[in-house]
Amino acid sequence: MTFKPANPRIGAFGNDEARKKALAAFRRGDVAALVSARPALAAQPIQTGQRIIVPLLGPDGKPIKAGYLEARKLAAAQGGQLPSHVLHDDVLVKLWDTLPEAEKAKLNEYYPAWVRELVAHPAKDGEFVSGSDIVDSKTGWILPWSEVIKLIPASELSGKKKGLFIDPRDIVTERGKTIVLPASIILLHPFIQTSGEAGKVHEATRVPLAIEPQTEEEKRWLIRGDDVRIGLLVRNGSLHGVRRGVGAVCGASNGLGVGVERSESPVPSSGSPVSGSQVSGLGTALPGLSPVPRVR
Repeated sequence: MTFKPANPRIGAFGNDEARKKALAAFRRGDVAALVSARPALAAQPIQTGQRIIVPLLGPDGKPIKAGYLEARKLAAAQGGQLPSHVLHDDVLVKLWDTLPEAEKAKLNEYYPAWVRELVAHPAKDGEFVSGSDIVDSKTGWILPWSEVIKLIPASELSGKKKGLFIDPRDIVTERGKTIVLPASIILLHPFIQTSGEAGKVHEATRVPLAIEPQTEEEKRWLIRGDDVRIGLLVRNGSLHGVRRGVGAVCGASNGLGVGVERSESPVPSSGSPVSGSQVSGLGTALPGLSPVPRVR
């Protein structure tokens, strides 16, 4: 397992003029300009055939912090997606105690970080309203009911203590409204009703359920809103909160760590594979982990 901090000085910008432009864009928070400077953003790991989180770095060598929608664009610009919740949980819980202190320190610079998936739920002790779009009470984001029932039968959505774990296909803006279009949905039941409550981890999603955990390994905490929410998931390192805590209340505009999930080492623009000895790259190689489930 390797975890090496990215070094933007290694062939990142091509020439001094490009380097200056990228650094200026980073300092003024110009995400569009950073996206256009694709080679400067991604660390270059490492070991072929392993699932890894690759935190994206700015010209100063520090992890980029961006809002959720900007983070999705940055990951897409690298030809990937934000890391899944399962992968974050593997790093923060299952592998954390095996990591050298230097690797933990680098991860703590990246966290808190955005997760690819979202969690939707009714108001506390409430139910989804059949036939009605799920509308976040604070942000106005919309999860269309028509999209939900393509993936989960309406009969399974009735009743209390239900939640939805959503891997978004896309998030679009139409006439000023933000709409979540799901690629897959996993039903969470029984869903935790009180924010800060601990529960037994649901292995397919790593979100805690309202079931008493039998061991510390099974325990996770959920931070949720009391109203109808489409919660953006966030995970924290050891310096910023409980590594077993799952946050679902963070606003989309908050600047958090941006990473890319990869299943094999990337290929640089030269076309030749990158090895760990060639670069001071950034990534946590995760050997032997199971694929992220994509459940209808």
